[in-house]
Amino acid sequence: MNRHVITAEDADTILESGVKSIILHRDDVNITDYHIIFNTLAKDNSNSEKEAVEHPKAQVVHAAFHGQVREFVDELRKKFPQGALLLDIHGQASSADTIFRGTQNGTTVMKMVEQHGAVALTGEQSILGYLATKGIKVSPANTPPGTPPETKSFGGGWIVRSYGSHTTNGVDAIQLEFGSSFRTDDQKREETAQFLAEAIKAYTEKYLAPKP
Repeated sequence: MNRHVITAEDADTILESGVKSIILHRDDVNITDYHIIFNTLAKDNSNSEKEAVEHPKAQVVHAAFHGQVREFVDELRKKFPQGALLLDIHGQASSADTIFRGTQNGTTVMKMVEQHGAVALTGEQSILGYLATKGIKVSPANTPPGTPPETKSFGGGWIVRSYGSHTTNGVDAIQLEFGSSFRTDDQKREETAQFLAEAIKAYTEKYLAPKP
């Protein structure tokens, strides 16, 4: 895939085209070209192109972003035929101390639930179940998908809807919406990052690691 590459000086031009904010990322600190991922005001690349792109000139960036995600998902499916997990991580300001789960009420983790049962999504060795054992509030609580329904605003955006295991060429996908306290409190941020890493390890060992 050809990545969309810009130089640092192009940032003003991109902003003037209608994009409200940008994130510049360098693959290597010794190079001057930047890969760009952009967000429009109050929207992000997890949305569809129609929702996320306000200006035609930005469509190439949006397409490059999702083209790369598609490549990664295809690579995961080929490398890990027994299953893989995509975590789409966001921040939200609705509840500072809550992590909202987004799976379209279990739809985007269809393969996970079919293979292992709802416990893989809600049990103590699931991603959110493990976080709950550390005292973190998750919503909805770790009950079976749809009981109660996920919060509509955070129930799973374009990323998980497009690449989840309910699609013919997807993987299990969960959107995680972290409240502001997990991001603004330095100590809590470090602690939560550690818990999330432990949760991923626990889930992988239980549900993804090849059995002898």
